[in-house]
Amino acid sequence: MTERRLQIAKKCLKFLLRNIPPRIKFNLITFGEEASPLFPQSVVSSQENIWVSIASLTAVQPTKQFKNLTGILGSVLGAETERLGGPKFVFLLTDGWSTEEDSVLQLVRARSTFNRIFPLGKNK
Repeated sequence: MTERRLQIAKKCLKFLLRNIPPRIKFNLITFGEEASPLFPQSVVSSQENIWVSIASLTAVQPTKQFKNLTGILGSVLGAETERLGGPKFVFLLTDGWSTEEDSVLQLVRARSTFNRIFPLGKNK
């Protein structure tokens, strides 16, 4: 992802984060050579958690390689059994390319009932 596209994706993500409804579970996963969830497990959308998420975006840099999307996404989507009466929001800031496309799509379909996944960014 180029620096310009990354800045556009960050701007969009900041907007979405500021508009998460109250008491919704979410997590932010950023991509480098590995995927990194911001929180060890999804958190409730409080003002503090949203501002921590927005502030963490300053450290995100463009990268050309990525591994293990299925593993990290699976751990975030399946980490909790506790429900808050609404969907869990997961924001993915990505260049849109993965060698694991089939396994990622299968995982997302299998766990889509109480999860909302938002991929942001694209390399083309």
